[in-house]
Amino acid sequence: MATKRNDNVKEKILESAEKLLISEAQTLSLADIADAAGVSKGTLYYYFKTKDDLLLSLTDRLLSERKKALTAWASNPDKDTSLHRFVGYVMQYNTTDDHRLRLFYAAMSGNANVRERFLALYGEFSALLETLIAARTDKMDAKFLSWAILLCCDGIIIQKNLANDGFDPEKFIDFCCRYSETLE
Repeated sequence: MATKRNDNVKEKILESAEKLLISEAQTLSLADIADAAGVSKGTLYYYFKTKDDLLLSLTDRLLSERKKALTAWASNPDKDTSLHRFVGYVMQYNTTDDHRLRLFYAAMSGNANVRERFLALYGEFSALLETLIAARTDKMDAKFLSWAILLCCDGIIIQKNLANDGFDPEKFIDFCCRYSETLE
């Protein structure tokens, strides 16, 4: 009789990978992730064939969480979810996951699977932003603004990782919020 797999093992692996990506992104190996999750390498390979598979699964999970949080925030009748507050929320919330840089690198280095999945994820999130923006303004093309926000978020992540002392992410986000007020 086959041994029943623990339903939480995959989640435990993803949580361990996320924690390690924050501190050890450059040298992270699947063996490190297996050790941190308290599972064998064989168990890790049962769920994830490659490090890219694991990173994409982690990205899927984080994006799903962000979609749920954004949708809940945007549909909360007790909040001011006007365009400028929406822009600030999206930019604050989406500039905290540094592991996207690893996926950028893999996608741009010729890994077609990572590139295709990464582009699909961007498309899904951009479409959600576009829908939510269109409900808040008709003064600007919602699709264009959704991509502008995503590109700004990516740029903020890059500048944070470069430790650019000449760039203040909070001031930049505040500027974007104030500018978006003119579109309401």
